[in-house]
Amino acid sequence: MIFAAGVLCGGVSPTGAQIPARAVPTPQAAPPRPLKGQGVDLAVSALDAATGDAIPGVQIELHRLRTATDPREWSYASTTDAQGKSVISNIVAERYSISATLSGRIPVSGSEQILALAPSAKPKAVVLRMARSAQIQGVVEDGDHNPLAHARVELLEERWTAGQRTLARIRTAEPTGPTGRFSFEDLLTGSYYLRARPDPSVIAQQLRDTSSLPDAEARHVAFVNTMYPGSPFLEGASPIILSAASNQQDVRIQVQKSRYYAVRGHVDNLSPAVANPGLIFIRTVAFDSRFPFIVDEPYDEPVPVRIARDGTFAYETGLPPGQYWAGYTPGGQDNLFGGADLRVIDKDVELKPELWKGFPLAGRIVYDDGTPAGNLQATLRTFWSHRSVRTDDFTTDAQGAFNRSLYSDGTFRIEFQGGINVLKIDKDSRTSPGPEFEVTRDGGPLLITVTRQGASISGSVKLRDSSQGYPRGVVTLAIDPADPLDVPLRKRLNAPNNFTFEHLEAGRYRLCAWEEEGTEINRVLGNPAYDSRLANLCESVEVKVGEAASVVLKQIRAADMQ
Repeated sequence: MIFAAGVLCGGVSPTGAQIPARAVPTPQAAPPRPLKGQGVDLAVSALDAATGDAIPGVQIELHRLRTATDPREWSYASTTDAQGKSVISNIVAERYSISATLSGRIPVSGSEQILALAPSAKPKAVVLRMARSAQIQGVVEDGDHNPLAHARVELLEERWTAGQRTLARIRTAEPTGPTGRFSFEDLLTGSYYLRARPDPSVIAQQLRDTSSLPDAEARHVAFVNTMYPGSPFLEGASPIILSAASNQQDVRIQVQKSRYYAVRGHVDNLSPAVANPGLIFIRTVAFDSRFPFIVDEPYDEPVPVRIARDGTFAYETGLPPGQYWAGYTPGGQDNLFGGADLRVIDKDVELKPELWKGFPLAGRIVYDDGTPAGNLQATLRTFWSHRSVRTDDFTTDAQGAFNRSLYSDGTFRIEFQGGINVLKIDKDSRTSPGPEFEVTRDGGPLLITVTRQGASISGSVKLRDSSQGYPRGVVTLAIDPADPLDVPLRKRLNAPNNFTFEHLEAGRYRLCAWEEEGTEINRVLGNPAYDSRLANLCESVEVKVGEAASVVLKQIRAADMQ
């Protein structure tokens, strides 16, 4: 293992005894020496995620996190002994990320942690749980089963947001060679999708080669991005299911061809203050959803095109058939936003995206004792043109005031960092409990009252028989009933079967206890098909500000529901 900064390296002797960590010189400075009596000793254990057995030989890295005022980086490292344990001694008190590495093993989702170490403190021992990893290997080929070189294969994970199925890109393989082969190693169990992206230069050459063919249907035809096993559309994709230590060795992605259709049009009301306006074509996908938008994030890479000074644009390379959003860029510059939906079917498209002016959202934030909530970091979430959740951040000034330009009105949810919760929101002579509120273009300023108090929910989990010997699993907390602007929280059962969620807003929450810890949960949590079953299998708890509630959960398996 190679580290980017000075490290302490330890190991295991032939007798199995732990070798103390020692400094190793690197091009960057080694960790500074802590002041006398202020060094920190950190104990780390690596355990099998399924059995709880000790794992020897795991490389543990503790990496100092840079800050805006102090960009220095350094690392400590050690290796677990025969009992799966390691101790890193005399650490400088700072914020660190901690990770574990061993061939054939991978930390379970959420195992990697951020640690804030205080001088002279005795931190709680860290338990890093590792599962046996799996692999996916295969070949990218064309319609005649010839291998495709220089293709990029992406690993995608299915998730559900606000009742909408989405795919998140979590890894990209090295470009394929002459044999068309690709490989993904060290994968957790669960369900994955694959997408092959042909070499853009090959696509461009195919479009040129076919542009003058006598058969109109054969013109302007080229490879398209293809989902496994061989579909240009997400709707036709098939998942690959991985179990513990399993390998998929002969996966074949057959890249498809399609006609490409030009997109041309005109944009009115351009601002002379924007030097290089443009559009970004984002491929989207529609599934049934109980909330009025299409996707949480685009499932394909955006395609940029420049808008001329007279407002005209033309993308002659063209787009393959599908549903797209043409988004104006740079959104927000000179307070301009805009875009348009388009669907490419079987002919060139004429498009006229609409631009509109944003408007300010201004106000003040105070604590419940009336003092200004200065330098408070806040996050706003809302629907983005009825197709995803848009997130905007802002920070209040010393007097708690803020002014943020918004692109449209609608329902917004506001959240604060640092355990700050909303008590009430006053706007236009009306008071709401928050944290959600309505925004209109002609509305007045906000007065948001916040508190450092929050609710908490703690409890225990009745473990399944398969988890009794070694307690494990995840507890999720989500707003009940489901809220499309909510981001569910997760807590891991690292050894005991207890959990606590703190700093919660007042409201009702659904808590579920899962035996799995990987992608299996993502296929169920937030999926409307399982909502009624989860209502019966999970618990609903309502809390007020400052209230501490408790609950006992029964552990369930996501795999049993699919």
